[in-house]
Amino acid sequence: HIRGILRMVEEDRPCTAILQQLQAVQGSLKQVQLLLIRQQLDRCLCNLDGDETKRGHALREELFALFEHNT
Repeated sequence: HIRGILRMVEEDRPCTAILQQLQAVQGSLKQVQLLLIRQQLDRCLCNLDGDETKRGHALREELFALFEHNT
C-alpha cells in the first residue's frame, strides 16, 4: 500500500486523495498496534488466578483504554 501511495505522489495525484490513503494506512497501523497491545496484556495476565484475575482484567481494560485513546 505504501508503494501505491508513493506512486500517487510521483504521478502528481491530488493531495486530498494521497492524504486519504495515508489516513487509511495510519488507521490500519493503529488497529494492528492495539491488537498487539491487547495480546501482550492478555499474555501477561494469563497466569493470574483468583482475585488477581479480576484485578488483572480490570487493569487490562484500563490500560487498553489508555492506549486506544492515546494512539
